[in-house]
Amino acid sequence: MFWATEIEGKKLTEFSPRLWVFSQSMAVLMIFSAPISRALFNISAALFLVSWFLSGGLRKKLEVAVRNPIAVPIFVMVGVMLLGILYTPAPKQDIVEHVRVYSKFFLVLLFVPVFLDERWRNRGVVAFLVAMALTVIATYINIWFDPPWSRTANQGFGADHSVFVDYIVQGVATSIFLGLCIFNFYNEEKVARKSIWMALFLLGLFSLVFLIQGRSGQFTFLAVLLLAGIILLPARYRIVSVLIGVIGVGALVYLSPLMVDRMMLIYSDVMQFLAGNKETSVGLRMYMWQFSFNSMLESPWLGKGTGSYHILAEQFFGHCNYTCFHPHNQYLFFGMEHGILGLAVYIWILVILAKATRSMSASAAFFMWCVWVVLVVDGLANAPLWYRMESYIFYTLLGLGVAAHSASLTQNHPNHESSIC
Repeated sequence: MFWATEIEGKKLTEFSPRLWVFSQSMAVLMIFSAPISRALFNISAALFLVSWFLSGGLRKKLEVAVRNPIAVPIFVMVGVMLLGILYTPAPKQDIVEHVRVYSKFFLVLLFVPVFLDERWRNRGVVAFLVAMALTVIATYINIWFDPPWSRTANQGFGADHSVFVDYIVQGVATSIFLGLCIFNFYNEEKVARKSIWMALFLLGLFSLVFLIQGRSGQFTFLAVLLLAGIILLPARYRIVSVLIGVIGVGALVYLSPLMVDRMMLIYSDVMQFLAGNKETSVGLRMYMWQFSFNSMLESPWLGKGTGSYHILAEQFFGHCNYTCFHPHNQYLFFGMEHGILGLAVYIWILVILAKATRSMSASAAFFMWCVWVVLVVDGLANAPLWYRMESYIFYTLLGLGVAAHSASLTQNHPNHESSIC
């Protein structure tokens, strides 16, 4: 359906087929649960890890995982974080928390052997699409009813109707969902299926603009829209089509009272920040960026150390009202805690991910680009690889994309094993 690459698998006798299939199923369940349930994600992740290591063929699986070019910068990034433990002022609990969060980088590698098979990659993509379709539909239900799973209880229009997690995570995940809808609509030949993708896109777009509070999802969707225009459209149509799309989204935002209020709030908060009032939504973000950047200048090469942001921010701001957990900027977060070295390694990871699309099929490349551009843009105002629910989405989807890259490398080098089960 979504992936064009085909990988013919080979049976390896040292594997436990049933346990390995169970591990693959848990990986698919992780992708499904990432946007909707933290509890289900953690349960499926625990079962995935146990079955991954107990299913046999450990050496072969690890070889397949570390063969991907992304393995080197991931190991270097983890090494940088371990190095930061040696000089951080952070207490033990903050260090453990950061190691726990960023250890999910290894999840990307663990997903590589799991999703080498095209059939399982399809299931992973379908799992995410189904989860997001259910999320979008639930926002409409929330207009008139209070379903037990909804985090908001706001009936009527003009209010936030995010359901499973907070509006930032739902908005960001919806922008990826919309990108996949655009791709499938563009490439689908059958009218009935084309109509389904268009309907899902319109429902998701209306939900993003009219039913979800926040701004992150809208900005990441604009990035996805630009990406789709560049990749999918012929060169002579790109500029006009992208401009029409951006103007259209802008018109929708203008028609949404919820979004108009949020956009006006940006201007108001910036003006207040410049006047000296930093205790606003945008003002606190700008103050945190300023603090993080200045802290990075104080320790430019190696930063302040792993987990140091929490305690240093608490000392600087004098309170923890939205300021002590992360600086709402992934780049400054790495730069402040791990200096130029940590920031450079993160950019290295982004470059490797982007370069991976060169050898992938058109559909797999678009998927990777879609996740990549949302990660890059979202990182300007959030910490998507640190914040729990956001990190669940990005680590799992990046793992799916990296697996597709490994599959394409295997096709280009027939002497390599094409599958592990």
